[in-house]
Amino acid sequence: MATTNAALKAEFDKLNLHYVSNFTTTQIQLICKGKAVTSIADIQGIKVRGVGVYGKVFKDIGATPVRISAYKAYSGLDTGLINCAQVYAYFIPATKMYEVAKEVTVLDWGALMSLGYVMNKDVWESLSPAHQKVFNELGSEYIDKYAHEIGKGNSKAMKDLAAMSDVTIHEFSDADKATLVSSAGTYLADWTTKMKAAGMDPEAFRGQYLGLLKKYDDERKAKGYPWTR
Repeated sequence: MATTNAALKAEFDKLNLHYVSNFTTTQIQLICKGKAVTSIADIQGIKVRGVGVYGKVFKDIGATPVRISAYKAYSGLDTGLINCAQVYAYFIPATKMYEVAKEVTVLDWGALMSLGYVMNKDVWESLSPAHQKVFNELGSEYIDKYAHEIGKGNSKAMKDLAAMSDVTIHEFSDADKATLVSSAGTYLADWTTKMKAAGMDPEAFRGQYLGLLKKYDDERKAKGYPWTR
């Protein structure tokens, strides 16, 4: 999207930035202390550390959001400031949250976000064509490398947690997972309004995005991930 969508490229130009690469944080899971969250109904009344739209959806469903950083989730769970934290699987062992919270719920939820690497456009334009080519190639290769490594990190984290005798892994039903996704509809409408206010075409933007998702998912199904070819 960042290299082919004209409207998005124009936004970078307005900010005098050149897009280099991006990374995403993968799907969101849930870790809780005490009471396990095994269904939508269990979300009612819990105090949860949430992020972005995901935290807002939990609030809509009945949770009480608590604004603390991911790095304070350990102490928040330990002291009872929060009952649960929305986290990424690899983040649980990285911060040893399993020491204070023993109930992990697999949500596999969302994370449709991008955190970009950009550089000053004046600096970009000062580079030789050969160096620009290297930056573009490395930016693309980095995404594959990062996706491969973070996927392995998530997989190892869940296996390690499952092997712990005092940690219990729970799984939301497909119906409850679908409810989480559908509950974000209000925020998609808000995004559409903001896009129009910024002079952009939200339907065209979303259409290209979903089209690219399908294109590369079809390629993955046919050929496997880039690092397996």
